[in-house]
Order: sequence, then C-alpha cells, then structure tokens
Amino acid sequence: MTVLGGKEIERRIKEIFEEGTYSQSSIDSAAYNLRLDDEELVISGQTYHRDNKYPYAASQGRIILPARKISIISTIEKFTMPQDLVGRCGLTFTWTKEGLVPLFGPQIDPGYRGKFYAVVYNISSKEIALAKGEPILKMELHEVENVIVSTPRQYSIFDLPAGITAEEFISDLGKKIDALEKENKDIKQTLIQEKAKLEEALTGYRYLTTFGLFLIAASILGIVLTSLLSGSDKLVALIGNADLAVFLLTVVVVMLGVVFAISIISVARSTSGR
Repeated sequence: MTVLGGKEIERRIKEIFEEGTYSQSSIDSAAYNLRLDDEELVISGQTYHRDNKYPYAASQGRIILPARKISIISTIEKFTMPQDLVGRCGLTFTWTKEGLVPLFGPQIDPGYRGKFYAVVYNISSKEIALAKGEPILKMELHEVENVIVSTPRQYSIFDLPAGITAEEFISDLGKKIDALEKENKDIKQTLIQEKAKLEEALTGYRYLTTFGLFLIAASILGIVLTSLLSGSDKLVALIGNADLAVFLLTVVVVMLGVVFAISIISVARSTSGR
C-alpha cells in the first residue's frame, strides 16, 4: 500500500473529512494530525456530549485525563473515508512520553463515517492536561488495491462502554501476570528436581569409579604376591626364611598403602566434584 504524502492528502482532504471539521494546518509531510474534541468524551466513567458539556470551570480550561484511569477521547475531525483509502492511527510521541497508552485498534476502515474514538490509559501517577484542538493522534493514509466495497459505518459516543475502568484492565493484567509467575515457578521447581537427579547419578558414578580403582589396586597386589610366592624357594635360598617373612610383610604393607592412597584420592575427588 502506498502512503499518501502531504500534498496528496491536501488534494483529497474534502473526500476524507466532512466539510468544516478538518484543518489545512494539521496536514503533515506524510500524515494528518487528528485534533482532540471536548465533546463525546468518557472520563472517570462520566460521558460528556453536546447536552452535557465538559466542566472547564473546574479544570482551568483544560481537559484532564486522570492518573491510572482509562478514558475515551474523540476527534474534531469527522470522517467520510473513501473506499480506496485506509487510515493507520496512533498517539503522537508528545503524549506517549507523558504516560498515555493507546488501547484501540490502529485501522480506520474504508468507508468509515464520523469521529474517531480512541480508548487511552494514563499509566503515569499524575494527571494529563489537554486543550481542545490539541493534535493528539497522528494518522497515515494508505491507498488500498482491489478493495471490497463495504457499507459505510458510523458510531457515536453512546455506542461505547462508559463503564470501562482501569481497575478491570489492571485486574486482567494481574491475572495474566500471576499465571506467568506460577508457570515460571513450576519450571524452576522442575529444573531443581532434575538437577538433584543428575547430581545423584553423578555421585553414584563417582563411587563406582572409586570401587573400580580399589579392585584394580587389589588385583595388582594379588598378582605381585602370587609372583613372589611362586618364587619363594629361590628367595629362601637367597635371603633365608626369617628375612623372607620380613620381605613379604614389607611388600604387603607397601601395596596396602598404595591401595589405601588410591582410595583416599578417589574419594577426595568424588567429594570435590559435587
């Protein structure tokens, strides 16, 4: 879709808006800046319209969007959107940086008639004061190819839910956050259990390795003793019976020391590796 530039918006502005509701000064380089109206508003659950004017006297001539509350605002502009155009709308950065969050769909459909209504939420801890005519919304216009012609639609402030509250909105968000936290907690618990199982398996493997080393060392000791005993006659002839006994005892003690040392080292490594 092609985005209309300022000159093309100016050329087609009488097709896009109802006569007398638009302003040439609101045309931007590639957008149109929609202006805030003081009629057809819903603020703190109170609906303001032609027969129930906004109470400027209590707000020093400004439209006040209360902190941590949802409000519904409308535009001075009234659309007569052609069937080959679609609008893409969002809050201007001037107000998003002040804490105003959009809770509305961005598209203005081909064939739409009437004001644009925006549901907004002031997430900041302070009121936001606006003036009538403030350029609060920025709209891009796109050309649509192969459009399906639709019946023009039109809404009024009375079609919108005046009872919408920030508390309900926050409550829904809170429930979703609680569900995510519970899911995260379950995942953490599963990871802890799997880690414990892995450590248990590794500990068993280390003890098995230690026992295997002990068996190897004992086997070596057995082989050495067997070899010595098989040649005992020659050893007796060389060193005598008494000296042979002392010699064999020394060999046994040394080999047992070696086996014990290997076992101690293996156990120490198993303990430090946990």
